[in-house]
Amino acid sequence: MMVSRTSILRGTSDIAAAAVLLLGISVLIGWMLDVEPLKRVMPGYVTMNPLTSVCFIASGVALWLTDGSPMQRRAALIIAVLLLIVSAWQLVADLASAAFQPDEILFATAINQSVPMSRMAPSTAAGFVLAAASFMFIHSEIGTTRSAGQYFALALGCIALFSTVAYTYGAGTHAALRPFNLMALHTSWGLFVLAIGLLFKDTRTGLISLIMSQGLAGQLLRLMIPAVIIVPTILGWLTIRAQEQGFFGSSLAVTMLATFSIILLFILTVATARMIQEADAERQRRMKVVRASEERLAGILAIAADAIISADADQKITLFNGWAESLFGYSRAEVLGQPLDILLPERFRKHHAAYVQEFGEGDVKARPMGEAGQIFARRKDGSTFPAEASISKLAIDDQLIYTVVMRDMTEKRRADMALIKAKNDAEAAMRSQSEFLANMSHEIRTPLNSIAGFTQLLLTNDALQGQLRAQVAKIKNSAAALTTVVNDILDYSKLEEGMLTLSMAPLSPKELVYNCVSIVSPAANARDIEIDVELSPNLDERRYLGDANRMQQVLLNLLSNAVKFTERGRVTVKAREEDSDDGCALIRFEVIDTGIGIKPENMGRLFRRFSQVDSSASRHYGGTGLGLAICKRIITLMGGQIGAESEPGKGSTFWFHLPMERMASTADDGAEHRGSDDAGNVQRSILLVEDIDLNREIAVAMLERAGHAVDVACDGAQAVSKVTDRHYDLILMDIQMPTMDGITATRLIRSLDSENCAVPIIAMTANVLPDEVDRFHEAGMNGHIRKPVELDDLIAQVNRWTSETRAAV
Repeated sequence: MMVSRTSILRGTSDIAAAAVLLLGISVLIGWMLDVEPLKRVMPGYVTMNPLTSVCFIASGVALWLTDGSPMQRRAALIIAVLLLIVSAWQLVADLASAAFQPDEILFATAINQSVPMSRMAPSTAAGFVLAAASFMFIHSEIGTTRSAGQYFALALGCIALFSTVAYTYGAGTHAALRPFNLMALHTSWGLFVLAIGLLFKDTRTGLISLIMSQGLAGQLLRLMIPAVIIVPTILGWLTIRAQEQGFFGSSLAVTMLATFSIILLFILTVATARMIQEADAERQRRMKVVRASEERLAGILAIAADAIISADADQKITLFNGWAESLFGYSRAEVLGQPLDILLPERFRKHHAAYVQEFGEGDVKARPMGEAGQIFARRKDGSTFPAEASISKLAIDDQLIYTVVMRDMTEKRRADMALIKAKNDAEAAMRSQSEFLANMSHEIRTPLNSIAGFTQLLLTNDALQGQLRAQVAKIKNSAAALTTVVNDILDYSKLEEGMLTLSMAPLSPKELVYNCVSIVSPAANARDIEIDVELSPNLDERRYLGDANRMQQVLLNLLSNAVKFTERGRVTVKAREEDSDDGCALIRFEVIDTGIGIKPENMGRLFRRFSQVDSSASRHYGGTGLGLAICKRIITLMGGQIGAESEPGKGSTFWFHLPMERMASTADDGAEHRGSDDAGNVQRSILLVEDIDLNREIAVAMLERAGHAVDVACDGAQAVSKVTDRHYDLILMDIQMPTMDGITATRLIRSLDSENCAVPIIAMTANVLPDEVDRFHEAGMNGHIRKPVELDDLIAQVNRWTSETRAAV
């Protein structure tokens, strides 16, 4: 894993701190245990003053704490201040030959004539003064002040270097070098290491940032500094040693030193010139690339269909493309150097400036178009327009450049408003269509209810015989056919508009099949057609999540077709569970008949709207050609599939299967079904709520013929009043009524503070579109009966909802 250069340099500073701390501790131990090598390195050399070792320890600790927590940094600063006071006191007292000096006060036994040259040298005290000053400056938050701290450290390094070189050349104890003659050898080493630690503590500013930079200046400095320090030092040492051995005199020695220095400087100059030449060639190459890039950028900016604006860190405009000129009405010359917020309305400027500043200080490099939502911009003439903008930032040489891409959203906003208006108009049209369908359904079904109801009542009269009975039966069949046509047209209209919704609830496939069979049985019995039911055993006690009404609609359609197209024989209904997995199952239903069958060339016409397998079928059997198309739409909406197999003259098999979620099993459905049948012998108290006289007359006659006691109400308000005063076993509630409609009445009954609030309420209405049925259930109704009312269906619903085994709500 790559380690950053900054981490390496800071590690160098930490190593320097540890070295200085170790040096101070070892010398202090040498004084305590009187170990001469620790005090003076070599016999005859100057000893390190004990106060000097303490100053090294303090310096190492301060250098170590400088990068720590705020509390540690404060501790480092306090140590630096104490170091400055002690070293400055020592320096001034020594230069003034004062009697009381810090090393004499703190280490009186060690500072005496028995230990030659044991005093802290003035150069050492000056070095610690520079070190303390450097510590104090590098704690600053200002870059230029931290840079000054590096220069103090550089001065400290020069003092240490001078002393080290003096020892190297054998001049460390010469009196002529005072005040450097009293600095110990390892003191000079420690000060040099301390200077390095201070220099590399902060690499972001000052001399070190220049040395470590990636540019040409950094490369030159890294090449020259080692050579300038090491080579002259070695040449000087060789010259002095050669002179001491008598190889040549002082004049020749100086000549040789000057000659070698000239050669060194010449080599460095040539190397520098070569680097500059290579850098210049690279710069020229890059300039060509930059110019080409600028030309491409200028071309892009010229044809860009968005306003592109750049600003500096002070949010002053530095770039303004042609589209921005067209959009805002300003020329480029008018806006360059102006605040970016002149392009915004006055009320947004303060917030915008804070937004840009917060973005500049954050970690996010760019915010895409529209992230801040829709904004408003201001043209030169003062007019405003809606806009969207993206913003990005780029740091070049520690300077932020913001780039804003702005887009005029006026036309899009108009288009959005037009789209919203079109959507509202479409929804209003859909509502109007839905209302029309509902009204049409109500208006057609209401007279149909009278026709169908009275014919059913007539057919139950044993006195009606012969030709009159046959004619009434034909009226009944015609009314049933007309009802089917109305149902198909309305259902298909809802499917075409995508307005058909599903009402999911637990259902029993077994109960669903038997309900459908009971509905089509009268028509089958009239034609001497037997209906068989074959259910797999695993369906007996299981319930599944699905829309029972829509599944019944599909199954009834298939059963009715099977009975209609079967002249003799039987119809079989099968149901079974397939591919059960983790609570989900595939339920398959089949309706098999022994009817006329379908020719292979006509199979493709099944499930198409307004289509029958034979043009003569509509004349012979009737129908709209919508039934199977509706079934296919419903099954597809439920996520299932529907299909058929047939052989002419032998019959047909229509099937569909649905994925359904298995629910927890409930009470036995067969027992419940039988319970409903048995309930027919029990008289129930029923409240009929109906505003139309004919409909009331028909419903009362049907219910009383079944042996039930019927009370009537002409609107919802009367129904609420009656339910408040007495108890009913069942309420049959019309929906559209004057004074108070059936939904409002149902809600009021459900809110009663008595046991009557739980009475079963069944909608008996011509409003049977799916969204209307959903409204019935939301209001608290338990079910619905569609007008025109079938006598058998009405009695079956009454028995179902008044059975003792059925919960009311």
